Amino acid sequence: MPGVGESITTGAVVGGVFGAAKELMFLESANTARTASFGAVGRGIIGPGIHCAIAGGLFGLGNNAMAGLRNKDDSLNGAAGGALTGIYFGLKGKGGLHMAFYKAVGFGAAGIVCNYLGSYMDRKGRENKTAEALYR
Repeated sequence: MPGVGESITTGAVVGGVFGAAKELMFLESANTARTASFGAVGRGIIGPGIHCAIAGGLFGLGNNAMAGLRNKDDSLNGAAGGALTGIYFGLKGKGGLHMAFYKAVGFGAAGIVCNYLGSYMDRKGRENKTAEALYR
């Protein structure tokens, strides 16, 4: 299970990449009047990177905290991490507590699905390595 630090790093990288992609889409072209300055592009990359780093850290914190409290490493731990992330994005937006609740439920469900798929792929990968070692 990845730690909180790894989740923060992953979130920062993913947010930075998507921020850079967004900025590249809106660079000065014949169809837009927006001019690209270094500061504007930098803010467009760093802003999403920071928000995704916070979200990744909250997901890792919730995931690892539930694993420690329950003494189990299963897909339900992702619900706590997803819920914390949903609360952050809900409070960051304009919906207030009402939207934070809905996003907590939605992100919690996504956390369960992502943790389940990740553990399934890890298990299958270990099985394939074991089977491959037996045939050598």
